[in-house]
Amino acid sequence: MIDAVNNIPSPTDEPSSWTPLLTAILDDQDDSTAELESLSEQQTELLDRSATDDLLRLLGQRQRLLDSALTTAKRLEPFTENWDAFMGALPALDREGFVSRVRMIQDRIDRISARDESTRTSLVEQRNTLTEELASVGNSRGAMAAYTGKANYRPSPRFQDREC
Repeated sequence: MIDAVNNIPSPTDEPSSWTPLLTAILDDQDDSTAELESLSEQQTELLDRSATDDLLRLLGQRQRLLDSALTTAKRLEPFTENWDAFMGALPALDREGFVSRVRMIQDRIDRISARDESTRTSLVEQRNTLTEELASVGNSRGAMAAYTGKANYRPSPRFQDREC
């Protein structure tokens, strides 16, 4: 019986009592991951163009979606903890539909993760390149200063005889 206070289904309940809830949760996950995937693609484009302001806005949108996806994942936990029992209570066609939806969502999450890893690697490479360029600028300035010197510079003698 579904826990009325916490809205937690049980695999022993009639499927008609929990399938609408599972469908709604998967709909939310599907929507969130689809939008996340779109933002992930845009993120890559913005990084390639070095559009920092747009990228920061996009990351804010993405964080909102990630927070929503985490909330939805928590709602899904009662089902995932007893997935085999829940799916075993369904007719084969309904079971295949749910399994297919979960697989599709998981595939999308895998694509997002792979793109994010690629983006992370690209950012590390860009950071290393920038660090090397900044170091070479500092070295170049030091070398130029050593060769140019001051025109009227006369070092003061270290050792001298002075009578006071």
